[in-house]
Amino acid sequence: MILTCGKEIVKLWDVESGECKYTFQKLNCNFAACAWFPDGKRFISGGDDKCIYMWDIEGKELDSWKGARVPRVHDLAVSSDGNHMISVAGKAIRIYNLETKDERLISEEDLITSLSVSSDGRFLLLTLTNQEIHLWDVTDKTELLLKYRGHRQTRFVIRSCFGGSNQAFVVSGSEDSQVLICFTCSTTSFPLMNP
Repeated sequence: MILTCGKEIVKLWDVESGECKYTFQKLNCNFAACAWFPDGKRFISGGDDKCIYMWDIEGKELDSWKGARVPRVHDLAVSSDGNHMISVAGKAIRIYNLETKDERLISEEDLITSLSVSSDGRFLLLTLTNQEIHLWDVTDKTELLLKYRGHRQTRFVIRSCFGGSNQAFVVSGSEDSQVLICFTCSTTSFPLMNP
């Protein structure tokens, strides 16, 4: 299954048949992001109506987060254990503990365009409008570990992700048709390959 989102709707597609299995709708909401829970039976979606919704794949709304503490959502993710929901908006990263209902707020130095979570849920990778990618350790200490430079992002949202064995490197596209690959285990970041 795959999810697509846009103005007022999120669609659930069957990849094999190409059939739209279900359309989830919320009036006056331009959905900007959605993310699967690890069980593949639930997902979250959010956008510019300052709400985040949790759905099951049968179309039932399971939960929602609304109000002043939920800003416009640019990107969303769910940790691999399904216990944390991460949203980014503007310069803010919000990490919601879905069990305890606690929330942590981390501030960035520039606007965030996308986010990726490591498979163990310990690290966040944030792509910023200032042409940087930041690697955060979001365990109890919450620490900015590395800043990667070298990709170009001016007109489009460029996404970055973890890659390789044990997620030992970061991969990012670039508007100049290049791919940037950097180590995550070094104390200084440098490009490994810029084909």
